[in-house]
Amino acid sequence: MCKTNRVVLLLSALFIVSIAVAGCGGSTQEPAADPQEDSVADSEIPSEEVGAAEEAEEQMEPAGPEVLFPAEGEYIPGTSVTFKWEPVEHAEDHRLRITRESDGIVFYNQITNSTESNHTVFNFANDGELYCWQVSVLDADGWGDWSEVCCFTNSEP
Repeated sequence: MCKTNRVVLLLSALFIVSIAVAGCGGSTQEPAADPQEDSVADSEIPSEEVGAAEEAEEQMEPAGPEVLFPAEGEYIPGTSVTFKWEPVEHAEDHRLRITRESDGIVFYNQITNSTESNHTVFNFANDGELYCWQVSVLDADGWGDWSEVCCFTNSEP
């Protein structure tokens, strides 16, 4: 499971817990004098909250290409790695970004100069480091969003 999926799952769980906690704990609000004053409309979620929830859900979905290899947590031996992602229709170029997870330093940030949905990077050290990668696609509209982030290591666990 990639980091994005773990974050979405965690945020979803926190959201559910916050709703449950908000629903518990008894209300100090006085009951309505007239039972007809309590209508279905009073219990509906305000439209701005619904819109915000839908917008947050859209933002959680990775907009870039789907990353295929190396997958989250995978061990890749050696000093070169061929990265693969799902092909994107009308792609004119790709940008691959790799960071070291320990310090966030960008290890590799290159335009691939290719419409292919893979790219090989050389000169990885077998240093036990966790490397995180993502890809973006260039099309007629410009550079798209980055894919989800997946992390791998090239040192045996």
